Amino acid sequence: MRADRGGSVLTPEAGVYFNVAQLDFNSLYPSLIVKHNVSPETVGREGCINYFKVPEVNHLVCQDLVGVVPEALKELVSRREALREAIKSVNDLGLKEVLNERQKALKWVLVASFGYLGYRNSRFGKIEAYESVTALARDALRRAESVAERKGFRVIHALVDSIFVQEVSDDSKRGGNDDGRYLKLAKEIAGEVGVGMKVEAIYDWVAFPKTREGRASPMKYFGRLRDGSLKIKGMKAINSSTPEVVREAQLAVLMELAKAKDLRGLREALLRAREIIDHYIKSVIEDEVSPDSLIIRRRLRKPLGTYRSRQPHVRAAWIAGVNSGTIAYVMSATPHPPTEGSRNYSRKYYVKAIKEALNEVASAIT
Repeated sequence: MRADRGGSVLTPEAGVYFNVAQLDFNSLYPSLIVKHNVSPETVGREGCINYFKVPEVNHLVCQDLVGVVPEALKELVSRREALREAIKSVNDLGLKEVLNERQKALKWVLVASFGYLGYRNSRFGKIEAYESVTALARDALRRAESVAERKGFRVIHALVDSIFVQEVSDDSKRGGNDDGRYLKLAKEIAGEVGVGMKVEAIYDWVAFPKTREGRASPMKYFGRLRDGSLKIKGMKAINSSTPEVVREAQLAVLMELAKAKDLRGLREALLRAREIIDHYIKSVIEDEVSPDSLIIRRRLRKPLGTYRSRQPHVRAAWIAGVNSGTIAYVMSATPHPPTEGSRNYSRKYYVKAIKEALNEVASAIT
């Protein structure tokens, strides 16, 4: 139970936080693999002279030879960082996009390389190697939190390879604009942990909505960045299964909130947002919405015949005769695949979904 765990998560308290920076480690798991030589043939290897003891789980990693996994990843980690640096100095939008696609491709190769350590049929798999990496990542995040707190920052959220920090000072309350303090903190954490860290985002404010249980979800937040744009994670507005009419309604609310810079402005924006929601509700009730905007898309994660419950997407799949993949349907008394020109849909369901989209946002502010 001590060893077989994932990354660290510090769940934030629901609410709005002002003048916050998000700091992310650069390719944390692959970087730790390379830094500490974690590989199936180095973890627990007998006969070595030099070992590194992994904190918390106490696995021993041989340092007398370079492991095959860190040897393979070292060049990829370096190449990805070089591409990310190159993007900063490129003005051509086309070239910038090409470089960005390349670094994202490397990102997913690196992500898969870590997961493969714990895959039972992997030629390069060993559960102790997998446990070593997650333990090192938890240790890295704890040390990052410790550095931030020593330097006068409040850690409001942490998730696997990133932390959200807020400076505890009068400047932060007034909306201080000296972002150099966040860059300095990132460098100090990188020096302490031995893995590069960047300032991923700086928010005028960031909000964490409440779940039904009254707590915040670490995977769900939205915030206004310094340039006035929005960053959204885990909300209905970016969920692939959300009907377009609900997505548009919540996005319109979020765009209204993005005009505000302080708590008073957010509360005033929320009042205006309720009028926006009323407009979307009216359009659903009076049948003024496009049929396409009502479509819900859900993936069948197992063969249709193995489902015991009759959830709406399962019932729609039975009607459509779809046995696997993604099913598109419209919610009604009998959920059905969309048909051209059909107006058979549950007004009650979509009105409730739009209200929930507003409440999801409002729960972080009220």
